[in-house]
Amino acid sequence: MTESSSEHADLPDAFPGIILCGASVRAVAEAAVAAGVKFWCTDLFHDLDLCDLVRQHGGTLLPRPAALAELSPILRQVDASIPLLCCGGMENEVKLLEQLEQSRPVLGPSAAAVQRLRDPFWLQQILTGTAVPLAGTVAERPAAPHGWLMKPLHSAAGIGIRRLDDPALELAAASMETPVCFQQRLEGQPFSVMVCSKDSGVRISSAVLQLNGWSELCAGDYVWCGVVGPFALPEWLHRQLLQTATLLTKQSGAVGIWGMDLMLTEHGAILLEVNPRIPASFWLHEVNEPGRLIRDLLNAVSTMANPQAATGQYEIHDQYPEAAPWGQIILRSDCDVAAAMACPDPTLLSDSVRIADRPHPDQTIVSGSPICSLLFPAADACGKQWVIQADVDGERRISSGSSHWDFELIAERLNRTVHAFLERLNATNGESG
Repeated sequence: MTESSSEHADLPDAFPGIILCGASVRAVAEAAVAAGVKFWCTDLFHDLDLCDLVRQHGGTLLPRPAALAELSPILRQVDASIPLLCCGGMENEVKLLEQLEQSRPVLGPSAAAVQRLRDPFWLQQILTGTAVPLAGTVAERPAAPHGWLMKPLHSAAGIGIRRLDDPALELAAASMETPVCFQQRLEGQPFSVMVCSKDSGVRISSAVLQLNGWSELCAGDYVWCGVVGPFALPEWLHRQLLQTATLLTKQSGAVGIWGMDLMLTEHGAILLEVNPRIPASFWLHEVNEPGRLIRDLLNAVSTMANPQAATGQYEIHDQYPEAAPWGQIILRSDCDVAAAMACPDPTLLSDSVRIADRPHPDQTIVSGSPICSLLFPAADACGKQWVIQADVDGERRISSGSSHWDFELIAERLNRTVHAFLERLNATNGESG
């Protein structure tokens, strides 16, 4: 079963608009503009790109919250008939979602579905014995720390994940107030797929390679620092992930677009966690047709009468239409610095690179925090070679104020990582799964 965008061409007309909220909503706001949907938005950054987008396309920028938990009074400024679309970070605010559901429509998984899908022990129970199990997860600290991670139960972007045998962990854990679990540390390539759940069944996307913990990007261990893709899934893996997504949809009642984070090991795919909201990598799947996923989302939630009745399944060969591979890397600061000095000089980058999520010049970037994103296309048709830098000499790089970004080194690692992922994707036969 294949759905064309023409089926949804007039769908946005049925909606008065959407509210976008989360840690960062710039990419989703761009998709809303492309889909022709009126939008209100608020996030934790209010970066220059989002402000420019609102000004140029007639959106409404709501006040900036100090934390996502403080969104309620801000969202009350918008008429209760306007539905809400949750972006990154909102999956950790179940109580807030419960409150919001009482006051306005929420597009995507309900608070009850979010609570189930974010519970690793619920996931473990549902997926035990299936082709794509959850990585081994326990509530109590293992006696032998080697091979285990400590993961906050309510965190995003890999923040707070630590190796249990890290000597600095005791000090870090002592200052943590959030509950944690302990998950087996796997060897492999982290990736994700996007899921669209609706009453006619479940559809999944191609694979997106996740970049985590790159010191070249000033990212701490396991901190999310970018995505690359999409890459077509082998049929066996697509079948397994489609079965997994269908099972989770039936058991949780999730509706709309959400994501699964996985590890591709030598034995196949293993689930790490579920992000029951529109994933940060969604834009990679609609490069050829901007706004298509917003239309898919509105179609999914507008036709969903009973989430528990989602018994259908799309054909195994039917993934989201192929898109040209793109990449996004997140540049983080290695010290407290004025934003005006933090962003890379555009002249250091090739013309095909876009600097996105730009901070306001008078903002101070705290050490370890994101500065901006670099968005870039593949340099060849196979998607195996990536261009994110121009040839520059050391003197020019130093004079730009961006001496700590070695884009040549970043590009080299990116190429190696993509090659390794594609080799493992093609080599793993999945028979052991």
